[in-house]
This record gives sequence, structure tokens and C-alpha cells, in this order.
Amino acid sequence: MAHRRLASGLPALAGLALACHAAADTVPPAGMLVETVPNSYCFVSAPTCDTGPEIVVTSQGVPVIVGKNHPNSAGLFTRGPTGWSCDEFAYGSDTAPYEQHLAIGPDDGIHAAWGQSLYQRIYHAARRATWDEYDGVIAFGAQIQAAVDGAGHPALVYGSPLTYGIKAESGWGFEPVATEGMQAGRSLAFDSLLRPWISYGDAVAHDLLMTHKDAGAWIPELVDSAGDVGNENSLALDAQDRPHIVYWDATNARLKYARLDGSQWQIEAIPTGADTPGPHASLQLDASGDVHVVYYNATRGDLEYAVRRSGRWYGAALDTLGDVGQVPSLFIDGTGQLHVAYADRANQRIKYARRYLAVDVGSGRPRAGASLGVPAPNPVRGGIAAFSLRFEDTGAAALRVYDLRGRLVASRSLGDLPGGEHRLRWDTGIRAPGLYFVRLETPAGVTPARRWVVAP
Repeated sequence: MAHRRLASGLPALAGLALACHAAADTVPPAGMLVETVPNSYCFVSAPTCDTGPEIVVTSQGVPVIVGKNHPNSAGLFTRGPTGWSCDEFAYGSDTAPYEQHLAIGPDDGIHAAWGQSLYQRIYHAARRATWDEYDGVIAFGAQIQAAVDGAGHPALVYGSPLTYGIKAESGWGFEPVATEGMQAGRSLAFDSLLRPWISYGDAVAHDLLMTHKDAGAWIPELVDSAGDVGNENSLALDAQDRPHIVYWDATNARLKYARLDGSQWQIEAIPTGADTPGPHASLQLDASGDVHVVYYNATRGDLEYAVRRSGRWYGAALDTLGDVGQVPSLFIDGTGQLHVAYADRANQRIKYARRYLAVDVGSGRPRAGASLGVPAPNPVRGGIAAFSLRFEDTGAAALRVYDLRGRLVASRSLGDLPGGEHRLRWDTGIRAPGLYFVRLETPAGVTPARRWVVAP
């Protein structure tokens, strides 16, 4: 099959179509897996999928998607060694979901939240080895977003007026976040201090706003008021707890990206050439701080991907078979793989795409002559372990530890060590139990991540 050319005249990459930048920027070709999730159901009313899927990935690299398996039921689709399986959790006329959302905890607990349209009931349940947590009706509202904080507490933001809820040991507690105007398009994330951050659109003023909770109070701020913006948005926090948002600009029919730099918001449009994107996009940051976005190309009916590295945007088409890519959901796991769940409009099915991402700095290739052994002990109690490593460049290497969300939680410069083989004992300062990833990083690249478990 001949590769298509875009309006810019740039040739497609080997198996991936260049989509995002007018200059000759490319994403390195990489292995792709694209497949339809069997027994899934996704009804589409242009230009969106009314029952959009969401995806998370466990610490063992297992993708889990929440979505419908029937017009009146929803389930978790898990991709195991032999293929996909569906674990139905909501069904029937009383609890039939019209929207469903997914989040994963530090213990790999899968948290599902869904809304029922007839009475606008909101439900929550969690699955670990089994469905061991079912809360039934916890609130009433619509337009839900879910997240889990670093201590494993599930949380929701929903409704207009905007409401925030979190489940502590004593149960669910709820509080208003924004009481004036009408809110739309909300997204929720937690920082390293377990503080909630929420991005949302003001449906009356047509602005994009951000709020976070500090010392018991919500602190709102204006992000962007240039046109009709923010009705759809996706939020992520980087290793320094700085917010990054991708959102819809309805006035100019484009996607925009905002990041907080000190006290100022830096805002730019995501370049898509002559093509028009759909309003929904999903944002994630990798361990190196690069920004990754997936979105629907409404002009071509494709699932598109964009990455921002060193201030420049690069892009590729991930799936071009049919009318695909509406309401995508993105997750980047600890080993640097991109996982996407999205709608196949023509076939009313959920699709899944996976691609390995080179998150190395510099050349984009693993560092020749560098290696990192498995930390010992593993698991460990107390965050103190021995690390065996080898590198060549004196004064330029560093050991870094990332959590399950890809956030940097510990770092040690190796500038005091000469190049060569070393075994060092390091107190990382990590005391929170969970799965972590350790990498040896140099200016030319990084070693593969080593899994490291800190036990309770």
C-alpha cells in the first residue's frame, strides 16, 4: 500500500504518516500494535463517541480499558497473554452507564466511576484481585472525571456547579469547587503532596480556568480567555508539580497547549497543518518531561499523535484505517510505551493502539557502554538499596527514580564518580510503598528502566 502524502507534501514515515509540523520534523519509526477490542460497543454521534473509552496500564504492563460492551452495560476490558477479556460491572436499566471513567492506584487497584442518565446517579467501584470495593450511589450529577491520589484514595470531580469528592478512611466527602457560572470540560490530577488540581471551562465566559487546593482552600486562576476556549481539556502535572493542559479552541477550531512557567501561563497552538482536529484530546507527560498528545483528525478521520520535545512539536498518524480516533484516552507506562483507547466510528467498536516511545534525551538511542543492574534488595523496605552500574562519561551521569505516573521522585548525580563500573549504596528518601522505575541517564541517552518495589 502506498503511503499517503499530507497537504504539506511531506512523505509519510515508514508505517506512520507525518501530521503535525510544517517543517521536516519526524517521529522515529517504531513498532505499532493496533487492534479492535472484541465484544466492545461504542456508539458515535459525530464528531464524538458518546461512550468514550478510557485506559490505564498496571505496573506489570497490562492495559485495562473501561467502556461499553452493550448499549446498556459497561465493563473492564483487560488484555492478557491470550487476548482481551471483559469483566462486566454495570448493567440493566437502573444502573446502565451513559459515561464511564477509569483511574489506577499505586497498588494497581482499578477504580471505575460511572454515571447513570435517568436519575444522574454516580457510582464507584474498585477491582484488585476481585471487585472488592463497591460503593453504590455516592453522588448525583454528570460530566465525571476520576483520579486516585498517591495514597490510593479515589476522587471525582463532576457537575455544575463544579463539585469535588474524595474517599478517605471514613468514606466519601464532597465539597463545592466553583459555584458561579456554569462549568464544563473538567480534568483532575494530584501533585506529589496529594493536593488536587482541576482544569475546567467556564461555559458562560468561555474561558479556561485552573484551580488547586492548598491549606484547605481552593485557589482559582485564569489560564486563557482568548476566544471560546476550554470546553474540552486534559490536565497532567510534571515532576515539579507544574500543570500542563491541552484544550479545545472553538473560535479557531484548533487545539491549544498551556503550561505554567513560574507564575505565567505559556500558551501555544498545537500545529496540525491544514487539517482540523476534533475537540477531544488526551495529554500525558513521560519521565523526561516531554508532552504527548493524542487527538482525532476530523479532516481525515484518523487517530493522530503529537509530541513536544525541546520546544518543538512533532507528529504522526497512529491509525488511519476507517473513521477512527474519536474521544481518545492516552496512558504512558513506566517503560515508555504509549497506550491509546479510542473509538472506531464505522464499526461502533473500541480500538487499542500501543507504541514504544523513545524517551531518551540527546540521540534518542540507549547509551552505548552504559548499564544498570537490578536494585538490591528488591523489594526493599525503607528506600535504601545497592545499585550496580557502568557508564563512560565522567561527571555527566545520574541515577533517577520515577513513580508509576512517570514523575521524578529521587535523583542522584554521579558527577563525583569516574567513568567505569560502580556499586553504590543510596538512600533514595522514598518511604511510600509502591512500584518505582530506576534509570541511569547520560547526555546521550538512558538505560532501560529497572522495576523496583518499595514494600510497606
